[in-house]
Amino acid sequence: MSNLHSMRTPRVNTWQGPEGSSQDNYPAALAKLQHLADKVGGAGLRVFDDFSGTALNTALWTYAEGTDSQTAGNAIIAAGAHALRLTTGDVGSGFAADAAHIAFAALQFSADKGLLFRTRVRLSAITNVGVSFGFTDDVALEQVFEIGVDDAITSNASNAVAVTFQTSADTAEWLAVGVKGDTDTPLLKAGYAPVASSWEEWEIEITKLGHAYFYRNGKLMGKLESAITPGTPVTPFVQAWALADASRDVDVDYIEAIALDR
Repeated sequence: MSNLHSMRTPRVNTWQGPEGSSQDNYPAALAKLQHLADKVGGAGLRVFDDFSGTALNTALWTYAEGTDSQTAGNAIIAAGAHALRLTTGDVGSGFAADAAHIAFAALQFSADKGLLFRTRVRLSAITNVGVSFGFTDDVALEQVFEIGVDDAITSNASNAVAVTFQTSADTAEWLAVGVKGDTDTPLLKAGYAPVASSWEEWEIEITKLGHAYFYRNGKLMGKLESAITPGTPVTPFVQAWALADASRDVDVDYIEAIALDR
């Protein structure tokens, strides 16, 4: 079932990110995000989908996949949790063949007043896999961020903010990344890797200045300054792909996306 859902106040009590200036600025960051949460009454657009039907709601979501016939993204699984399952291809030749991708059907979100993205995900395996989720500026299938050797970033979006895990990266953990007007922000390392077959909840909050805050299981991981151009139309997305000749499943329990209008 798909419906509108009110924003929950961020469950942030303790720092759980890497050492450094973001940790030092944690109290100020929390105050700013609490202010954003308190303003949710002014939300211009709220979308919440808990994927509890029998198939992906194509009135809300655009689904796209790579060329391999193994890919799939419209299956709703009921075992243990109603969730959308993105199944990658198994060719092993890259994103174009093995990706499964959903995005909100239109570019109706903008960070000029504030944005929130929240989801709960589970990976079937943490080897030879990539997954990204957040906001991007194109509904169509494209690899929003590719992280490679030495954690080098290749961004195909011009404006996007995402959490990603990619075994092609040198850092084998969750990473946060943004691109603002075709300029990539430095990677933010969460300090935690996903655990196979285990659920994790993630939240991205973007201020009207384009600063992005990232939460894992309710705890602040850190901040990216000027991560996205605030006025750019964007859409929430989730995508998964294989990095070898073995298919992977990424389950999405729900997606919540909010754009403030004042």
